[in-house]
Amino acid sequence: MTLRMMSLSLVNNKSPPAAIASWAAEKGIENVKAAGELSSHCFPNLTTRELGQHVLFADTLPSTQTLLQATTLELRPIAPENFRLVCWTPHQSTGKGRGSNTWVAPEGCLTFSYQSFFTDGQSLPFVQYLVSLAIVRTTQHFGAQRVAIKWPNDIYVDGKKIAGVLCQSEYFQGRFCLTTGIGININNPEPTTCLNKLIEKHVSREEFLAAFCNIYEPMEEQFIRDGFEPFVKDYTDHWLHTNQLVKVQGDRPGEPEMSATIQGLTSTGCLLAHSESGQRYELYPDGNSFDFFSARGAEFTIMGLLSQSKRSLVLHVLHEHFGEHVECLARVLMKADEGGYTLREILLHAANLSKVITPQQLKAGLLKLLQHNMLDIKSHWHAEESAKRHKQPYLLRYELNHDEVLRRLRFARYIELAENIFGEEGAIIMEELLICGRLRIDQSIETMALNLAQTRRAATGNHDTEVDSDEMNSLKASLRITFLEMAKNRYIVRVHPLDLNHKKTEDVFAGEAQVVLDKPSTKTKTTATPKSKKDNVELDDGFSIRRGTKRKARAAPVDTVPIEIQLMMQAEEAESASPPPETTSTSTTGRRRRKEAKLPSVGAATISPLTTSTDNDDISIKEENAIWRAGITQLTRELRHRACIKFAKESVNDVAEIIVSAMLAASSPHERGEAEPTSFPMSARDLFKLPAVDAVIPSTSRDRWKLLLNYLTAMCQHPSGMLTKVAPEVFDKTLSSSKSSNSQGTGDGGTYAVHMQNIIKTLERKTVHAFVQDTYGTASARILRVIYEQRQAEEKTIGELALLPASETRSRLFELYKNKLILMQEIPKRADYNPQYTLYTWTVNHKALVGRLIEKIEISLLRLRTRRHKEAEDHKELIARSDQLVEQHDLDRFDRVCRSLDRFDRMILQLDRMLMLFCHF
Repeated sequence: MTLRMMSLSLVNNKSPPAAIASWAAEKGIENVKAAGELSSHCFPNLTTRELGQHVLFADTLPSTQTLLQATTLELRPIAPENFRLVCWTPHQSTGKGRGSNTWVAPEGCLTFSYQSFFTDGQSLPFVQYLVSLAIVRTTQHFGAQRVAIKWPNDIYVDGKKIAGVLCQSEYFQGRFCLTTGIGININNPEPTTCLNKLIEKHVSREEFLAAFCNIYEPMEEQFIRDGFEPFVKDYTDHWLHTNQLVKVQGDRPGEPEMSATIQGLTSTGCLLAHSESGQRYELYPDGNSFDFFSARGAEFTIMGLLSQSKRSLVLHVLHEHFGEHVECLARVLMKADEGGYTLREILLHAANLSKVITPQQLKAGLLKLLQHNMLDIKSHWHAEESAKRHKQPYLLRYELNHDEVLRRLRFARYIELAENIFGEEGAIIMEELLICGRLRIDQSIETMALNLAQTRRAATGNHDTEVDSDEMNSLKASLRITFLEMAKNRYIVRVHPLDLNHKKTEDVFAGEAQVVLDKPSTKTKTTATPKSKKDNVELDDGFSIRRGTKRKARAAPVDTVPIEIQLMMQAEEAESASPPPETTSTSTTGRRRRKEAKLPSVGAATISPLTTSTDNDDISIKEENAIWRAGITQLTRELRHRACIKFAKESVNDVAEIIVSAMLAASSPHERGEAEPTSFPMSARDLFKLPAVDAVIPSTSRDRWKLLLNYLTAMCQHPSGMLTKVAPEVFDKTLSSSKSSNSQGTGDGGTYAVHMQNIIKTLERKTVHAFVQDTYGTASARILRVIYEQRQAEEKTIGELALLPASETRSRLFELYKNKLILMQEIPKRADYNPQYTLYTWTVNHKALVGRLIEKIEISLLRLRTRRHKEAEDHKELIARSDQLVEQHDLDRFDRVCRSLDRFDRMILQLDRMLMLFCHF
């Protein structure tokens, strides 16, 4: 949009900045102090500091939103930070709406746009709610009644739309520049209704603009300072949807509609709804296709929360592994919001279950979930003002970790991986860790040694030999060495104690409250001075919060205390029993003891956790003080690496496999997340020095160095982009005088990295292609591949590239569209949306497609596990007496049952491999 082609005026209530005035003169924009109705009805009523003080005005405009966005782009380098511009026109011809909608403003409609600036990107979804609330307050200021908000951005009166809001943002130099467009019917009763029909004294458009600016500016200042929380109650009091019944439909093919009741807004700005079964949904509208006021209700898509398939699979796994009491507890925890439930809330919701579950069973279930890493515990501290009114200063909230539950499906894969890397000792250790969830090496070393001895005897067929003490000690030593090696490589990690610290001051890193346990008082030579009751706050769950730094307590039952807190208590007892060093003062010793009582950080490799004898009494490094669990992040990372290595072998050859394997092995110590996009960079020279790479390059080649560079170049040019060059070749001074410099050059060959993210995306596409091919046929798979490659294509182009006739192309496209695997987009050439001048293109929403495939995998996993459980249950007597079978008929029957169970296990592992690819890789 060219500013010179329009008859624009910059109308100012106060003098504009010099840079803005110069810009207006350069563009030919008339710079006036006041003009027409703005000077008589708008500016005299303004009480704002900036909003509304400068108005870009034209008698007719295509779109105030488009003009203001173009103007903002030009003013960015010269405008002051607090300069805000409003764009207004009495006549708008092609106004913008949600999506690609356009509309013509009728005579008497107020259409304007203005600028806002924000630094918090997470608050942007709530700005349209804030603007809608400001419009409602402005209409009430003039005496209008029955004005309500239709989520997300429309204003209604008696079922008729009176106003709409559009917010569009751009990010520039650390700030979000938000352009907000508003259209409201002031004096145009047709085709819906207008403000002047609702009030006795008519208001002009300029008066409404001034009133809106006066109301909105302080609201925005409070919003920037405090967020949307202060406005939530007023917003929900003025919207139309409290307890409204809606139809919820997941964005996946074949999923039935469900009824849900709207309860409010989520923390992300979407709708929060609860189904009749208590399931919680986060909803967002499907474009402009929803209608709150239709007979069948609004249609929404479920977003970002637990799907029904995943919920059912999680409950099935918990029921099979821990019983129905834990399953009932999980049903309660799944109803919680993101913050989880307190113990009191869990008891209240458990009372509504069809099955009666006692508090003791709930408590046992929570401990089981915590022991197996499936429960997240978070502390929420009361504000200082309200802490005095509560018996305890903080709340513990419990939240079910769904991903940890589903990781139990791949325990066999983790054990197999540990065996491949660390041998049978690693498999025994990993199996014990996965079965126990959390363990201490001193408590489990005996069991692991016996299991290792039985495994070795089973392999040799010698089951009758007993394990003597020498063999047991040898096995323990071997297990300890392997355990330490696994800990160094992060395949097992330490468990942190529960973090119940509370920051008292404004500095989040200053001061903390100490959480201690009560323990039995012991007789000492000196009588302790009793503490004042005000110094201790007793809690219901056995904890006490002490304001002092000295820790003393009364013991609670051991089974009521999480294992992490028990260890902290043991550390305190040990340090109180050990004599202080003679070389230090009393105060220094006290500080050192408190520091030593803390558990060391996870994965500390500098201090061996398995050392049984130390030179001092530091209890923090003794093995009985360390709790361990499986290092899920490292296990997932290793499985991801192996998938990339296998892809390189299948896509190129064995040399590419060794190259990728060597680069990922060197990168593994540097990676922290389980899904890093690229490996740690490595030069070709360093790669060439590795023995594995040197051995795989043919020795018959004249120039093996050049051959390696050719391989790296070919892998970089591969369609999958499996390798990426991150730095050009650098001259190496150490090679300039070398004898081999003539044949191998004097550079490092460039720096390369394995682009694991590209490999995973390629594997995802191949999996999607295989799914579509098996479900809808080869021709449909070709169509999907063409759309992926073209990103956006017309029907005729798709048919030509897929080598299909027009009729078959059309039918297959609509079949895929019906099942929501592809999307159709309209690109109009004219504003009237004439079909003859509209392009219809097809595209793929890969994220939604993967989401539907994930749900299909979860449903299939649930069905397979159910069938396997039934198969095992029907033949449990036969399986129980398998060692006593003699007759051939029973042996054949047992063999058929074993083969059937093996098939189920293989299919479950294959589906879990696909689920891991889409969710964790």
